[in-house]
Amino acid sequence: MNPHLLYLVHEKTCKKGENIVVNLAGDVCCTPLSAPCGPLQYQANSTPEDGSAVEDRVCLNYRTSCPSGQIYDPSDTPTGKDRSCLPCPAGQRKESETSCICYTDIANARPILSKTSSTCDSIKENTLHTRIPPASHRLTKEECRSYAEADPYLEWVGDITEAWTSDWGASAEYFWRKFPLGCSIQRRCDTSAYDGNVWLYNRCGEVFYNDHFDETTGGKCGRGRSDGVCVECAYDNTPTEALCDWECNSGYIKMGEACVVEVRLTPGDCKTGEYLDTAANECKACDNAGIANATYAVGESSTCDWECNSGYSEVSGACEHIALCSHPAAPTGYTNLKNWNNVEFKADAKPSLSMSASDCSEYATKIGANFITNDNSKDDPEGCTVKPDLSTVYFNKNLDGGAYPWCGSANKYNLNCVEKLGGKLSLSDFAPTGWSCADGYIGTPEAQVCSAGGEYTLSGCEKLKRICSGKTIFYDGDLSKPLITKNGRGSSRWVGRSKNDRLSSMIVPNGCKVTLYYHAWWKGPKVYGPGTYNQEAMRGFTHHMSSYKIQNLR
Repeated sequence: MNPHLLYLVHEKTCKKGENIVVNLAGDVCCTPLSAPCGPLQYQANSTPEDGSAVEDRVCLNYRTSCPSGQIYDPSDTPTGKDRSCLPCPAGQRKESETSCICYTDIANARPILSKTSSTCDSIKENTLHTRIPPASHRLTKEECRSYAEADPYLEWVGDITEAWTSDWGASAEYFWRKFPLGCSIQRRCDTSAYDGNVWLYNRCGEVFYNDHFDETTGGKCGRGRSDGVCVECAYDNTPTEALCDWECNSGYIKMGEACVVEVRLTPGDCKTGEYLDTAANECKACDNAGIANATYAVGESSTCDWECNSGYSEVSGACEHIALCSHPAAPTGYTNLKNWNNVEFKADAKPSLSMSASDCSEYATKIGANFITNDNSKDDPEGCTVKPDLSTVYFNKNLDGGAYPWCGSANKYNLNCVEKLGGKLSLSDFAPTGWSCADGYIGTPEAQVCSAGGEYTLSGCEKLKRICSGKTIFYDGDLSKPLITKNGRGSSRWVGRSKNDRLSSMIVPNGCKVTLYYHAWWKGPKVYGPGTYNQEAMRGFTHHMSSYKIQNLR
């Protein structure tokens, strides 16, 4: 029979803490209720304590497992019912019956746990207090510094230990215990000195940061060194929500929702005007990119090398247009062989090595000459040379450094050096090179700067004369200390004891030729045409002249 019906039929009432039961003989009686359920159990039925309970307590154990993908909270102890099973949050999977862990199905990736939080990034929302803020409203060191630097009437001093221990020589703990925890403003500053926007008197506040002790062992706000106040974030800035994310394993990089093999770039992968950020493995625009009319190199750092384009000059970090002269066509008396790749013959002078082997070969092709290269030729000048009849072009690499040092008639085969026409053509920095006097002319070419955008002009070469009428000067020094001066033609079978073997240099005027002799009575000759011969040009005859002849150039 149903116990409830028994209760109604017999109108039986039990004492407090008892319940109505029916024994085997069918008698209705009262028995004590069982003990309350344990801490890991819940009571599954209703058993009033007033004696009207018609059944004993039914205690069931709380669940210790959940279906796949669900967990329970072991601290959850609901009354009268079992614990609930809850699904794992998005991006997580079941690790145990009571916990979930972040996971990712993306290949070559690993899960990470991140937290979202607010930050004290608005000065106007920060407040001043004479109490130490709770941890959830306390500024970080970086936020404290930003707060100070944004207010012209505040001065950021820094971390307590950084700011004072080196100057005062006291222990770090001494200062930790004098200043309040977190961000504080010291030296005569209080809330009455602040109108909500600026401090009311100049540079009243020095801002410090201290995180070396707790709220009970350090200085208090409103005290500090004098009457300092604490800066508090107006809202909770502690981490609030745990979120799952993912990142790629080492050797892989994130591309959309996948991890792909990371290919390390080299500087050669970057374009001009870019540099390689090795940490980011990315070509980035140079910090100094954007200079107009400039050409950039591939940078090794964020600041790339650059140079102004042709026709522009650097002025205060910019490229400004410059006026340039242009090379003229070779006038009468001058040579640069302009129609042959802007080159010129160089005679009776040192080679300048302005042409490479490939330039020299190209020049030979353009003039239809044979081209010969050699590693070492002691009779030829170094670099590119050409026979007087333009039949053969040579390039002497001079690997052993023993090439003949002079072009033109001074060398064994009268080879002229071939040079590129070049130099500086800016009106403000004008110095063209590559010109020489043509055959039948003598002198030193000089260029005169042009008007903006025009051709420059040449002077200095004059046609060879046949009659010797100018002044020949022999020098004891390098074109200094005149030794013998002679107008027109003349000779001496012996220069005399005081002048013998003293000649070091000379000037031979146009129309004259000079024959120098090692010995008296015109023995041991060497002939020089018109020109200026310094000590180096006279090499081999310096301090050896005993007699001479000055004659017409014919």
